[in-house]
Amino acid sequence: MTEVKLTSEQIDILKINGEKYRNWIDTDIGKNDLQEHREHEHYFKEKLSRENLKNMTNDELSAIWKKSWASNMWSNKDWYVKNRLIDPNGIDKIKDGLDLLIYGTNDFVTRYDKFREDVSGFGVAIISEVLNMIFPDKFCLWNDKPKKVLQFLGLNALPDNLYRYNTATGQEYLQCINYLSMIKNELSQFGVNDFITLDVFFWRLFDEIERHSDQKHSQEMGGFTSADLEKWIVSFDKDRNIFGNHISEEDAMKLQSRFVSDFHPDKISEMSLDDYAVGKIDPDTGQTDYGTFSYRLEYEIEGFGGIGGTPATKFGIYRNKKTQEFIYDKSKFESAERAYDAVRSEIMLILQAGKQFTVNKDWTMLAQKLEGRFNIYRHVRSKILAVYYPTDFLQMHSAKDAERFLGSLFGSPREQIPSGLFLKQAKLLELKNAHPIMKQWSNIDFSTFIWRAAPSKEMNETQPLDEESVWLVRAGRKGTGEQIALENNVVGIGYEGFDRSIKDIKTFKQHYRTLHPNHKPGSVNKSVRQIWDFLHKMKIGDFVMLPLLARNSEFVAVGTIDGECQDTKLHPELTVTRPVKWLKKDVPKSTFDDDLVKSLGYRGTIYQLGGSAMIRGLRESLKNVGVIDTILEQNVNGSTPKIEHLDASIPFLIEDLAKTTYLSIEFLTEIEALLKEKRQVIFYGPPGTSKTYVARKFSEYFTQKADNVEIIQFHQSYSYEDFVEGIKPNISITAGIEFSRQPGLFKNLVRKCIDNPKERFVLIIDEINRGNISKIIGELIYLLEYRNEAISLTYSPGEKFYIPSNLYIIGTMNSADRSIAFVDYALRRRFYFIDFYPDSTGRIISKWFKDNRIKLDASTILDMLNQINQKIRDQLGKEYQIGHSYFMVKDLNIDKLKMIIKYAIVPLIEQYYFGKEKSVREIMEVCNNVLNPPPTNLDGLTND
Repeated sequence: MTEVKLTSEQIDILKINGEKYRNWIDTDIGKNDLQEHREHEHYFKEKLSRENLKNMTNDELSAIWKKSWASNMWSNKDWYVKNRLIDPNGIDKIKDGLDLLIYGTNDFVTRYDKFREDVSGFGVAIISEVLNMIFPDKFCLWNDKPKKVLQFLGLNALPDNLYRYNTATGQEYLQCINYLSMIKNELSQFGVNDFITLDVFFWRLFDEIERHSDQKHSQEMGGFTSADLEKWIVSFDKDRNIFGNHISEEDAMKLQSRFVSDFHPDKISEMSLDDYAVGKIDPDTGQTDYGTFSYRLEYEIEGFGGIGGTPATKFGIYRNKKTQEFIYDKSKFESAERAYDAVRSEIMLILQAGKQFTVNKDWTMLAQKLEGRFNIYRHVRSKILAVYYPTDFLQMHSAKDAERFLGSLFGSPREQIPSGLFLKQAKLLELKNAHPIMKQWSNIDFSTFIWRAAPSKEMNETQPLDEESVWLVRAGRKGTGEQIALENNVVGIGYEGFDRSIKDIKTFKQHYRTLHPNHKPGSVNKSVRQIWDFLHKMKIGDFVMLPLLARNSEFVAVGTIDGECQDTKLHPELTVTRPVKWLKKDVPKSTFDDDLVKSLGYRGTIYQLGGSAMIRGLRESLKNVGVIDTILEQNVNGSTPKIEHLDASIPFLIEDLAKTTYLSIEFLTEIEALLKEKRQVIFYGPPGTSKTYVARKFSEYFTQKADNVEIIQFHQSYSYEDFVEGIKPNISITAGIEFSRQPGLFKNLVRKCIDNPKERFVLIIDEINRGNISKIIGELIYLLEYRNEAISLTYSPGEKFYIPSNLYIIGTMNSADRSIAFVDYALRRRFYFIDFYPDSTGRIISKWFKDNRIKLDASTILDMLNQINQKIRDQLGKEYQIGHSYFMVKDLNIDKLKMIIKYAIVPLIEQYYFGKEKSVREIMEVCNNVLNPPPTNLDGLTND
């Protein structure tokens, strides 16, 4: 393990931020953050005590992982916990693995690696969270927050894969612990006394980093003076559906009225435990009771804010569906009845406080009564208030979201945002009532507006997908329709009578309810999602897999979607179908990898298994059964490119790309995922780290077509007129000089994207920070974030222009260039930044030397490079290092190496160390130790 020490500059940085932390931790926000950590610590220590661990049920273990902070990255916690953690491993394997990891007596590295080897789905984020919460003095928590903070402070001296990808070994995690221990020790004088308080320190700085971006955006929006915000307010006032259809206030109030009538405040004192607790199963029918207070509060009352995504423990008491046993905090209550008495008293207190508020309008008094420790979680308390008193409270139940809206939408400075959910609600309502238009809105409409208008809102459901997918489609629960599906070359669903002209899922859900008024809410949500996916998300060219249940699920039919939906009524399970081009009707499951086989276990009728990663695995598996050539040759509506038309140098599979770029598949997969999500990324790093080369090769792989990749280099004289459009002269012999509006490179590329919607296009902007970015891209800064919107351009005020979803952007940026400091936060927040740093391990250089038959010793050159970069890191910072690609030269020999050092490395070093001849000579001494024979004096290689 390499020993890493903090420099004096880094210690000074820690002290400055430690002082800020000491002042901050005494504020209400600081105290709340620390309390949240301590509550989290108490929860894990209690739930994962050795005694509890032995007797833990499947549901209890699932609840723990859903509550973990690491699970916040999972878009569907229930699905992930079941399909990625519990089902693949089994409860006994997880419990045994945790017992060994947490309470074993072997050395820690062995226990950690053993757990990672035996138990799938658990990365360093969730493992470190468990260990940190149970042993806060020994183990650090490692997730996205400390990683970004350390990078921000220039303290990121940990292994690259701890920054880049979640594959850390026990030895690397131990190095992380040791490194953070040094940081913790330096901060101990400021109140950081264990790894939990260190994480609170990271939280504060992480919020500050994020706030820099949000505040810059808020300044652009200008609060109520922002033209954009005002435009949205005026538009929303005229049309409540400008952000997409949603439940009307009238319909929401009908649901609210029915709920309040069924659970009238005067009758809460008489409400039984069975009427309250979610999870009750009818012993005669085996059906779940959807009529309880808890279930209806969470799922039935649309338009009043969501409280989903967290376990049923939020209600204070609930039933285990399998055993029907009541689950509650047994350390506090001796029986379920006692626990429910406390919960019911809390509901009555909430309603009483809400009623009193309608009279005195005292937010401070309300917060004093309802903030703090309850058996009912805060977001549930908030929704109870919103449902029973909709004219006085917002339909928003997350303090973090409320804070985000205050900052990003209304431009409120962080120091002016109060602590606590209810006081944040008060601040939002104060802003609403101060506005001449918004003050006329109901709280339901205002809540809808800020959710949908906020800069970080999710894309609308109606936005078309531009990527192939793999779909699981069944033909009846027992496979009764599969033979008909195969014979007629279709897949389908057993529903009919739907209005296919409906273009948003919320309206479609209401339509479904009119057709099936007796269906339970949970069944409605599941059915609507599957029908919607089949009608609108499934695309021509997508892969489809039909498990053949009649053959005991050991075989799968594989094909591609070959047309749009049609009414066929071939079978009760195939009333609406899509045509399929079957590639092979009897592929053994054993052909596929484990992840794909596990995904086929999903019990729904329609399920999206994944995107490009799943497709690559599927194609690789199908090679073994002789149908891969069929897949590669198909060209259904342009959805799959014909491989014979591709340049032979283009890497088709990610494995080919890895060989071409000498980068790991994991890193390249991460780049691909980030580009798909954000659609704009920047490769960022010192000179000579292959940023532009990788951008070119990756783009060719990503588009599968060299003609779909454009490359441009920004510079100081490059303008908006060159890039987007402008008025330019046309010179003609007959007409002389005439001026006309002409499109630039970007607008021409957009046209190609629109004309070819099934293909991907990539624009590479090399040295993106060299030009005046704000001037070059102009109003495109808005469209880069809001891809599904259109605006007018400077020279085309009467036209609407948008950036299509199949256009991706990769920028490259030299971290040693000081012009990076002038890249404003508005641009930064629209890109993901991907680090490219020198090959310190030698994996790239050694492999390249071997493949290109270079006779020089790769390890010697690597040692020279590492020594140079260590000096640069210590003296200037990691951004100024020398990249490995300087030495990746065909036919490299000692003479070429001398030339590279003299004419490439030395000028760069002299630029870095301008006026510091001693530093230049120190680095040159490192180079001279490698050169054989060395030059007679240093003056031959320097300009001193």
